[in-house]
Amino acid sequence: MPTWKRKLQIKHLLSASDDSQVAQQTGQKIAAAIRASSWHAADVEDAGDTLDSEVEQLADEFTSIEDLEHLNSVLSALYGLADADRVWIH
Repeated sequence: MPTWKRKLQIKHLLSASDDSQVAQQTGQKIAAAIRASSWHAADVEDAGDTLDSEVEQLADEFTSIEDLEHLNSVLSALYGLADADRVWIH
């Protein structure tokens, strides 16, 4: 069995900017990438409801990013959940 079950490509969306507006825009783009992923689809199906999906909850959190600190916090949660679900973020 491969180490990684799924992949999520978001690294190209990240920047070195510490501007809050850039952080908010990055959060929106990451949320869109998550929602377009097979990981999101599988988690929603397994949860039986979009509201119960942990992946959807994280995507939703990315849509309400306030600043760089908040973005980094949500990214940390994303990496933790991705590790647990064997999703390679690249």
